[in-house]
Amino acid sequence: MDKYQQEPDEIVRRKGDLSYYQGEASLKNALTGKFKVTECTAFLTSKRLVVCRKRKYFPWGWLVWLIIVMRRRKIVFVIPLQSMARIAWEPPPSKRMVFCLKTAEGAAYDVAAIGFIGDNKGKWIAAIKEAVTAAFPATNVTETAGLVEFTRAGAG
Repeated sequence: MDKYQQEPDEIVRRKGDLSYYQGEASLKNALTGKFKVTECTAFLTSKRLVVCRKRKYFPWGWLVWLIIVMRRRKIVFVIPLQSMARIAWEPPPSKRMVFCLKTAEGAAYDVAAIGFIGDNKGKWIAAIKEAVTAAFPATNVTETAGLVEFTRAGAG
C-alpha cells in the first residue's frame, strides 16, 4: 500500500480514529480470519478521505517513539470526495457505531467511529457531508433516516 502524504493544496478538515471492519462479524469468521478489525486514523481532507493504519506506540523509549512518529502512515483505503456516493447506518434506536461508506464505483467500507465523548459517528457523517458539498457545490444531498446520498449534476 502507499503511504499517506498530504498534497500541497489539500486542507485537513477532520482527523480522528476509526475502526475498519472487513468481512461479516461472527464468531466463526473471527476464528477463521474472515472477519478483521483494523484500528485506523482517518484524515478527511478537502479532496479525499484517507484511512491509514493507526500508529502503535511502544514503551521502549523516546528514540523508538520518535522514529515511529517520523515515518509516514500506511494507507488502508482512500475515497476521493468526487466518488463518494452514500453513507448508510442503522437509524436512531440502534446503538451501533458502524456506518458504511459507498463509492460511485461500488466499493463499500464499513467503519466505526472510536471515542467516548459525544456522537462521533454523527460528527464524522456531518463532516463528510460538509466536505463533499464544499468541494463540489453542485452536489445534491438527500438525507433520510440512516442514509445520506450524494448525486452530482450531469452524473448519470
